[in-house]
Amino acid sequence: MAIKNRRKNAQKAVSQLSSIILNYNNNDLEIIDSAARQLISVGKRHGVRAQSNVTKLICRDCKKSLIPGKTARIRINSGQITTSCIRCNRVSRSRLRG
Repeated sequence: MAIKNRRKNAQKAVSQLSSIILNYNNNDLEIIDSAARQLISVGKRHGVRAQSNVTKLICRDCKKSLIPGKTARIRINSGQITTSCIRCNRVSRSRLRG
């Protein structure tokens, strides 16, 4: 019974942290970065992952948020989306769908 409660609490935490990342305000960048780190750690510990649109907003190297125009550079070229983290210079590429 305790395992189900832990998993339910982890899902609740993931949804709250995801909403913090998705509804960012320019003034609280430190809070968003902290939410990104906590989201990764909760996901690893409890096996509860965030949705893909949220995980794309977190750099896999420095574990900080990727905010387009502020902490990330996003380019679209030849059907490919290139996201560059301005903080650690990591580049990730993905194909456009559709």
